[in-house]
Amino acid sequence: MKNAIVHFYENLVHDDHPQRPVLDGIFYDAISMEDAIDLKKDFLEEEVRTAINDLGKEKAPGHGFNVAFFQHYWDVVEGDLMGFFIVFMREVFLKKV
Repeated sequence: MKNAIVHFYENLVHDDHPQRPVLDGIFYDAISMEDAIDLKKDFLEEEVRTAINDLGKEKAPGHGFNVAFFQHYWDVVEGDLMGFFIVFMREVFLKKV
């Protein structure tokens, strides 16, 4: 009898599913372990360049240079920009994950 009662209450609090994000009452599926590992990889130069080239030329990421600047002077700013993304991933993003 004791085991049956313990088992009953363990089943009430047992969660068969991992924690999933909830926003405004909407449940989101968890990502796969493979996708989670990919989120921790360094940005590739080609990925950053493609993302910048896909943005509108007159868009400005905050204060400062617009996207047209980064598109036009990519060969000049590539090293510094990629360095920024590497530091951001390793020193900021990955420390919060």
